[in-house]
Amino acid sequence: MFKHFIKISLRNILKNKVNTTLNVTSLALGITISLLIATYAINELNTDKFHSQEEHIYKVSYGNSSLTPGPLNEFLKNQFPEIEQTAHIETRQLNMFSPVVQFRNKSFEIERYYSANPGFFEIFDFEVLQGDIQSAMESPFSMILTESEAARIFGETNPIGETVTWKSRQDDTFTVRAIVKDLPSNSSIQFNGLVSDASINGMRGNYYSENWGHTVYESYLLVKPNIVVAEFEEKLQKNLIAHYASQLSNNESANDAELNPLSLHRLRDVYFDKSLSNDTTNRGNIMLVNILLVIGGIVMLLSVINYVNLTTARASNRHKEIGVQKLIGSSRRNLIFQYLSETTIVSFLAVVAGAFFALILVKRYGVFMNVTNGLTFQPRMFLMLIPTILLLGFVAGIYPALLLSSKKAIEIIKMKTGNNSGGGNLRRALIIFQFSVTIVLITATFLIFKQVNYIKDKDLGIPSEQVVYAKLPFQILAGKKETLRERLHTLPEVQEIAFSSNMFGGIEGLNSQEIDGKMLNFATTWVDAEFIELYNLQLADGRFFSKNLKTDENATALLNEAAVREFGVEDPFQLNIRIPGGKAKVVGIVKDFNYKSLHNRIEPLAIIYLPGQGQYVNLKIAGNDLVKTLAKISSVWDELAPGFPFSYHFLDQSFEKLYKKDEQMAKAVSLFSLIAIAIAVLGILGLSFFWQKIAPKKSVSEK
Repeated sequence: MFKHFIKISLRNILKNKVNTTLNVTSLALGITISLLIATYAINELNTDKFHSQEEHIYKVSYGNSSLTPGPLNEFLKNQFPEIEQTAHIETRQLNMFSPVVQFRNKSFEIERYYSANPGFFEIFDFEVLQGDIQSAMESPFSMILTESEAARIFGETNPIGETVTWKSRQDDTFTVRAIVKDLPSNSSIQFNGLVSDASINGMRGNYYSENWGHTVYESYLLVKPNIVVAEFEEKLQKNLIAHYASQLSNNESANDAELNPLSLHRLRDVYFDKSLSNDTTNRGNIMLVNILLVIGGIVMLLSVINYVNLTTARASNRHKEIGVQKLIGSSRRNLIFQYLSETTIVSFLAVVAGAFFALILVKRYGVFMNVTNGLTFQPRMFLMLIPTILLLGFVAGIYPALLLSSKKAIEIIKMKTGNNSGGGNLRRALIIFQFSVTIVLITATFLIFKQVNYIKDKDLGIPSEQVVYAKLPFQILAGKKETLRERLHTLPEVQEIAFSSNMFGGIEGLNSQEIDGKMLNFATTWVDAEFIELYNLQLADGRFFSKNLKTDENATALLNEAAVREFGVEDPFQLNIRIPGGKAKVVGIVKDFNYKSLHNRIEPLAIIYLPGQGQYVNLKIAGNDLVKTLAKISSVWDELAPGFPFSYHFLDQSFEKLYKKDEQMAKAVSLFSLIAIAIAVLGILGLSFFWQKIAPKKSVSEK
């Protein structure tokens, strides 16, 4: 009997090739898009869950800052038995002097390198491919690389035991002791290389690692099971405040633990947590995930609506077939089963086609969504395809099957082709709904693109075009900054030159100050006097600092208007900003400008006159031949810092990168909206074929 139903169903399906093709195409499109979106969403939502101890891993913050002091890990581990292991990573001081490594006299610029302590691989499950990881994490001047980074530097040479020269303040020789597998795309911690904490102590001395007043590390805790986190967090806060009060009573950082209390954040939550600042790990966009899931559901719904519409339309043209079957003795159950078997076979063909195309496109989709190391399907996703086939077949076929099989044979035979009793009202309602949803998608796409264009075209309040910046290597930092300035000033294409400690677009709130009993966080940048002119800062009150006043150097600061509002003091010129080795008096207020992404409000900023501390060179260049101009600058750079490439960036392009996820969202929404429109058009096309087929033909007399 089952074989008979399959045979009849296949005959009917092949008999109506246009209807079947449109149904399969529409459904396959919806399934392909749904699978791709689901793969991306699962990848994002499962970030860091591949760690076997993920449920018990927490990230530590001081207030809302991810940066913690070096001694914190050992203090917590020794004081609290609830903590099984601690780990921290750090990249700021490691990359302070534009690190470049050399292998066989060939230079390689490096990025995403961290220092880490021995507990790192005891907490996190990154797969080790070669070498002794424990020895690598404990030994000084040892290096751990990912397999792709090892291939980039060493090619086909076995990297274990090979040495590289780290070009920085001094030439340090590192030995590669371990290789780890390229990190999963859904890891919030992404690195190309790790060096041991002992290496940093050898390179820089242990000032930061032993100093409670400098917060440069990102810390993680592995706690024992069954810990009540809220109670444990409160216990940590009280003990840490007591430690600061007793041990650092004469230190400027003595009240930091009280004003910026320690907080614990579950590792699984950190990826989407926008409240954490000063974080160097990857960040996800939960809004993008949610929007894509909604769009995926809409696209799938439109595909199913098409399927139901075309199925009910065809059903209204099969009344004679069903009536004859009832006359020769077919039971209602057999008719329902036959009809559902047809729709289930079509669903099977569509699901297989959709899954096939999704498999082909998943890698490209991963690139399109900027997913590190691409996307891969989870095996459990394919297990969901079987119930999907059955569900689609049931949804599309149950209404016409029940409707036609419930009538008497003579009633069915007398029905007119295309009669409303075959689902005409349902089709009209679904078509209206389908196009309403499509209009909403088109409108949403337009609004998103308009918002992205607004962000890209918004005046930041500072010039960003034709501004080039580069990080200075130690050879130039150590006494050659003014030489670089003088040499570059001889180039007519270089209009202005300034030095700063960091760059607009990447300035974080690294400083804090107690004002009226409150600890207020604000961003800082250290600059020279030329910086003001290059970026055309506008004075709102007071004065700018000047290189002609020796008393200004290392002792004066500017605040933006947002800082004055945030601090809430009557006379901001009475404030002294804490800086390394002393304090800087506020001498001027500058008008607000956007120094970060437009996703953020304009936050408090202190611009400190510390000309000797600038690690970046800012260049305002002119002329149409940028390639030639940059080549001239590179030539000067190579003379002053041989072995260190001139790695430059355009400021406007750096700001554009801040909105990469917004552009990504706009592209994804527009792409899927176009597919939704295509699916709606397929549905109308199918119905037009149907109505053309059943439309009564005029007789000769009527003509």
